[in-house]
Amino acid sequence: MQCLESAGMPSSDNADDQVAWQVYQHAISRLIETGQEYGRLDPRGRLLIAEANGWRVIPINYHGFAWKPSDFSQLLLASDISGSGLAVNYRAPGLGVALIAIRHAACEEQFHQSAQPFPVTAILRWNRSAPLTSPPLLDSSTALAADAVLELYNPYLFDSTRLGSSIVASNRDLTASLAYSKRHASRIYLEGFLDPWDGEVKPKLLFMEPYQSGKIPLVLIHGLYSDPTTWLDAVNEFCSQPDIYRNYQLWLYRYPTGGAVLESAAKLREQMLVARELFDPAHRDAAFGQMVLVGHSMGGLMARLQATYSHEILWRQAARRPLDAVRATTEMRKRLERDFFFDPLPFVSRVVFIGTPHRGSTMARRLVGRAASGLVRAFGSEVSAYRQLMQVNRDVFYEYLHDSPPTSIDLLEPSNPLLTALAAMPISRKVRLHSIIGTGGSPLAGEPGDGFVSVSSAQLKGVCSEIFVPVPHEKLHRDADTLAELNRILRAHAAESLH
Repeated sequence: MQCLESAGMPSSDNADDQVAWQVYQHAISRLIETGQEYGRLDPRGRLLIAEANGWRVIPINYHGFAWKPSDFSQLLLASDISGSGLAVNYRAPGLGVALIAIRHAACEEQFHQSAQPFPVTAILRWNRSAPLTSPPLLDSSTALAADAVLELYNPYLFDSTRLGSSIVASNRDLTASLAYSKRHASRIYLEGFLDPWDGEVKPKLLFMEPYQSGKIPLVLIHGLYSDPTTWLDAVNEFCSQPDIYRNYQLWLYRYPTGGAVLESAAKLREQMLVARELFDPAHRDAAFGQMVLVGHSMGGLMARLQATYSHEILWRQAARRPLDAVRATTEMRKRLERDFFFDPLPFVSRVVFIGTPHRGSTMARRLVGRAASGLVRAFGSEVSAYRQLMQVNRDVFYEYLHDSPPTSIDLLEPSNPLLTALAAMPISRKVRLHSIIGTGGSPLAGEPGDGFVSVSSAQLKGVCSEIFVPVPHEKLHRDADTLAELNRILRAHAAESLH
């Protein structure tokens, strides 16, 4: 390290500099690998090195993380992740070693995954003035003075560091942790589509990092036959932009896509209200009140349901008589009220629709759509309760609801009464809207579109902006033009909301 401080960044024409740099980088990598292999590295606070006359204790410092030191359960070398599978790899050479930290939750948590990876840059520094340190279970007589410190930096915030009297670039890999997520994610979107009522895929709002006051929640909602992993290219793009990372905190919503859209939308509404009361109970965090929702495909309908007034519109398309006339348990009546009667969430400020079928999709009429709807299995306790409700209330509910719970594919049928009601429900005037529409698919019923949603179905009156992207439906939310438009919208929103 002393050699590096005097030499600075390696010079291509100085062999000594190159050798010193390579030795330093390799040494840190091996130190971290070996330390974890033999249980000498605890990412939550220290590194122990055995020497002939005792233990040398290397403390760990943390810079710029929303995570606490206790959240650093494991460290991996980013270089061990080959082939990210993402459209863009955000990497930069420099001082230190790029790592992936893994946070392992001790139990199931309300807003977090059981294993959450995030990027880290590790730099080992010479520390002549460090005091003698005595680790637990070791006698102070066996603990040697710490003459070095392991610095862990959040590479989303730090792209350079001080080396001697110079400022040099840091070694950063912003994509490897997302590639790790993609590789190790438990993808059960098929179960969520085919068995939406079996309880295996529960609706859940997921935070990418701990809640951070002063940062606007940006909620990404996936579409049909998908899951939050589909947003990794977008997350990669947003987090690589320092200003967007500083202004926004990313949340993802997972839900069973084959089930009832109204129920999944109600669960999202509930969980966001819980988050508000848990993290901002006094409603003093102005950033929370500027929440942005981004929905792809059916996720756009889910987002729209967070910004609309239901009034009696939804209920009148489902039932002939008022809610009070329904013969049901108190719990079932509360669920019906939750699903059919609601106001816009007061903290949702902007919604971006990406390939959203506001007026349905003719694909639902086609054989593939009907076959997909038929594959969705209707059994289990939830379905039994639904059928019992319909059995004793056939005089209340319309016939199209009698046999089984409507699936997401059913809702996308352009003539579906509930979709008609959704289109008629007024959106809050306080919410600004944007549309990103695909035009790169085969025409639907003679109309241009993205192969699943026609342009006319994706268009919405009153939007602040509308752009057309020449890609098919399944690629629309990952396309470079779409991500550039989202960056533009997010920067404009932050400028209006935070300054």
